[in-house]
Amino acid sequence: MGRLAKFSSNPTLKTYMQGAALQAIPAFQQFLAPTVDVASLSGFIKRWDSKTGLLIPDTKRGNQGEAAIVGFDISDTPYRLIPNALDYPVDKMATEDDDILNELKEGADITAQLGALAALRDTTDAALAALGSGTNVNIAANGADLIKSINTAIRSVILGAKGMGPMMETRLLWGFDAFKDFTEHSSVRARFVAGKKESSELTVDNIKSLFVKPVAQMINEVVYDASPNKDAADTQFLMGRSVIVFAACTNPTRYDTSFMKTLRKRGAYMAPRFHERADGRVEYAGFDWNEQVIVGNAGAAVRINFTDS
Repeated sequence: MGRLAKFSSNPTLKTYMQGAALQAIPAFQQFLAPTVDVASLSGFIKRWDSKTGLLIPDTKRGNQGEAAIVGFDISDTPYRLIPNALDYPVDKMATEDDDILNELKEGADITAQLGALAALRDTTDAALAALGSGTNVNIAANGADLIKSINTAIRSVILGAKGMGPMMETRLLWGFDAFKDFTEHSSVRARFVAGKKESSELTVDNIKSLFVKPVAQMINEVVYDASPNKDAADTQFLMGRSVIVFAACTNPTRYDTSFMKTLRKRGAYMAPRFHERADGRVEYAGFDWNEQVIVGNAGAAVRINFTDS
């Protein structure tokens, strides 16, 4: 048994790892697919589609009467949290417990950060896949009105939230290039100047009043290499000129009608595991976690693509 094995139940390390995992969850992922803490590794989330309407239970009960039952059944969407893991080599030159513990803490910080980067990519990919090609808006066309296009999408999203809209936020996730297109477009700048704004610079904060209702906004800065097999990287924004308008519950559960959620095991965001390489020269701290990014209600989101034709 390796020298690290005794740390597998170390309360200080366990607490630190949970904190590192929580802090590493990107604000962007929480924005698009908020965390839902679940009790078990598998189960069901409420299925919402075009044929499913929100039924509000009657919570009133007569004396000695039975209560309405809220639950899940086989018609709902099954989930099974996906195992994730990264191994971090620990230098055998460290022999004191305090030194080893510090190395393990550093390993937790690094693996949590890298895991978060992978989650950013996976969450964006899942959102784009769920919404398909989306709707193209030709911003070069005469009379193109980008604000009207966004407002139309907002209306659709509120309807798609199936009556839970008042409990949710309507959110806009901008592709970096889409936000650039929007803020530079004549239909937007004309409305902005007409409103007598103090600054000519358009930001996610000062354009809120342009829409039919207040919306939370964020710019997606996730990038990828469009030519991974070539010598020179071709770095592109993953969402490019796309905008996703969607509904998200600020306190999500397995039941609400949010577009997306990230399911995580309650109280078990990251757990330690230790093993040696076959030759015995290197020890690894393994950092394991389980999560699943899931689309719960594709009808509560709209994808818009800005084009030039």
